[in-house]
Amino acid sequence: MKRTLVSIYLWVFIFFDFVSILILTFIANLFTRWFDEHQKLANFIMVWFGGKVTKAWPGWKIHIVGKEKYNKDVPTVYISNHQSFLDMPLQAIVLRNFKWVAKIELFSIPIMGWFMRLTRQLSVIRGKSSAKDLLDKSLPLIKKGYSICIFPEGGRTRNRELLPFKKGAFILAWDAGIPVQPLVLDGAFDLNQPDDWRFVEKGELHLHFLDPVHPKDFADVDELTDYCHKICTERLAEIRANKLALAV
Repeated sequence: MKRTLVSIYLWVFIFFDFVSILILTFIANLFTRWFDEHQKLANFIMVWFGGKVTKAWPGWKIHIVGKEKYNKDVPTVYISNHQSFLDMPLQAIVLRNFKWVAKIELFSIPIMGWFMRLTRQLSVIRGKSSAKDLLDKSLPLIKKGYSICIFPEGGRTRNRELLPFKKGAFILAWDAGIPVQPLVLDGAFDLNQPDDWRFVEKGELHLHFLDPVHPKDFADVDELTDYCHKICTERLAEIRANKLALAV
């Protein structure tokens, strides 16, 4: 019963938070669309309010590690594992001056999809041309100082484990000559599992910033992709081992 009540509270909070984002980004869009094609103000509003979601319930403890490795002023391709709906709000606590890349279907979701369009987040159609589409949309932003945040697994995990990485994010970093910075998330799967509308009332959310990885240090995109997958897998195992040790 308690879990159901907590979940209702959180979904009500999320609804009003997202409606606030929609209204404010719409107003920002009206006033800045004539001189800011990338909607920097609207983007800031979305990220600032979005980050409130993971702080909406006191039973969720947030642990951010390696924040000192993050530099919003250096254009970077951020890659992150994808566990649940809570991943993007967790990232939004820290990340600034960036655009998310999401599958085009998300832009059709009422309220959320609308403010993603208003803030000029990047949509891709999954398929053979998605990497080229990503390059075409991202490179002009990178040249203007923006970073790009991508979930290279292509979808959320269904079993807590890291899925294979698709190459689009790494091709982008390679062609743009900018670093890849892995962000390793954990805990979101346990708080909001697939096919269950309810949230868990107690748990931990972990966001770890790993060291930036420079494409020039690798022979090709495949080697870069494999290395990033390896270090993300290792850090995920470390996070879980530490949680297990603390629980004993």
